[in-house]
Amino acid sequence: MSNIWKKIIMPLLTAAVLGCLSLYALGVFTDSPKEVAGYADPSGGSYSGIMQKDKYEGYGSLLLPNGDSYAGNFKANLMDGYGSYTSTKSWQYEGGFSEDLPSGRGIFKTSDGGSYDGEFRLGDISGEGKFTAKAGWSFEGTLKNGEFVKGKLTLKDGSYYDGPFKDGLAEGQGLFSYHRDGKELWRYEGGFAAGQRSGKGTLTTLDPTNGKVVMTESGTWSKNVLK
Repeated sequence: MSNIWKKIIMPLLTAAVLGCLSLYALGVFTDSPKEVAGYADPSGGSYSGIMQKDKYEGYGSLLLPNGDSYAGNFKANLMDGYGSYTSTKSWQYEGGFSEDLPSGRGIFKTSDGGSYDGEFRLGDISGEGKFTAKAGWSFEGTLKNGEFVKGKLTLKDGSYYDGPFKDGLAEGQGLFSYHRDGKELWRYEGGFAAGQRSGKGTLTTLDPTNGKVVMTESGTWSKNVLK
């Protein structure tokens, strides 16, 4: 048995160990992250940051051929995690990414001053958030695929609608308050359809000097007219 160990088993074990060490030295069993600078991206851009298994993995920055740039986390060559993307088309996004798309909480800004701060789902504006437009209006509430679902839309003059939406218009039970020169003149609370008073509701007229109720009109409405 000792002769078999010395002549057969030991040489085989030695060869196996030496073989594994050779393969380790060649990098077969190693997968250590490495940092690169100015790596030529297949798209024609360049990448600087951490690579693993010849893929972007971890933190890095990518410059695309069209001039767009991204700095943040990568996973298997895809933008994944927290990062910032700047487009040459005058917009910027900073926040969460998943599978190369904005996902999670983030802030989208345009060069004209417009912004959205809220939730994204794989590139779509979906969830809770706030829009602020250059024109002076804002919306805060729930959105799905970039469309208002429910929330408060405030206009530049201070007038606002608070309630559900459909196709961008008031739809369902909500409240609209009309303002002028910083004062509330009237409000309507009740049903809406296609952006107009429709169904049961109450229109209240106010005295702009003291805010007291001047008149109330309750009943069933159709296209802004009380029946």
